[in-house]
Amino acid sequence: ARPRELADAGAKTAVPAGALDALFYDAFRRLGDPYLANRFVARRQGRPRLRLARPFPRQVDTQARANGLTAGRVWAVMTIESAWCPQVVSHAGAVGLLQLMPITARRVSRALGEPGFPLARLFEPGPNIRLGAWYLGQLVRKFNGQYALAVAAYNGGPHNVTAWLQRKARTADLDEFVEEIPMRETRLYVKKVVALATRYASDLGEPYRVLLQRRLDPTVQKNIDF
Repeated sequence: ARPRELADAGAKTAVPAGALDALFYDAFRRLGDPYLANRFVARRQGRPRLRLARPFPRQVDTQARANGLTAGRVWAVMTIESAWCPQVVSHAGAVGLLQLMPITARRVSRALGEPGFPLARLFEPGPNIRLGAWYLGQLVRKFNGQYALAVAAYNGGPHNVTAWLQRKARTADLDEFVEEIPMRETRLYVKKVVALATRYASDLGEPYRVLLQRRLDPTVQKNIDF
């Protein structure tokens, strides 16, 4: 439905209070803003709490477990990256559910012992989730379990995050670090993904303390360099 159609429908039809969240959720999701859509699933007085989307559950759960992640951490990235669309390609050329750049996918596939991986398979949910979850898991390890830093690296590049972290080492907490990320896109991306990951953790009973960790650990591992 187009925005005008949704607006007209809302003007002509009295929407039951309990269905209002669902209407806004669907409208913003269709408009391509999954973060704003998920803002409407928060519990409010007189409104139901809608269930967060859990697309491709078997693949996500398998690859999350294989890479030391939780399913919610993967779904949070997937939601912001692609709004669960396997065929999406960004203006920069990132592909599929977890929006992998072709050069990153090639490097990941080589690390996984698949040097001949055909890039066309990035449009398939299974291969895309497998490569993307491996890369995200490696970034989490690189930054010693600090999911917010891994997410920043997923969007802005691990070299950039390492440099930002070195400038703030031992002098800042996580909130301050995020607010001072010089790349606006990455700064907003981290806030959106971590907020969603926290909601997923709450809904799924996943550990969430690490998501709320305030003090930065400036140590950076050398396990991945791209």
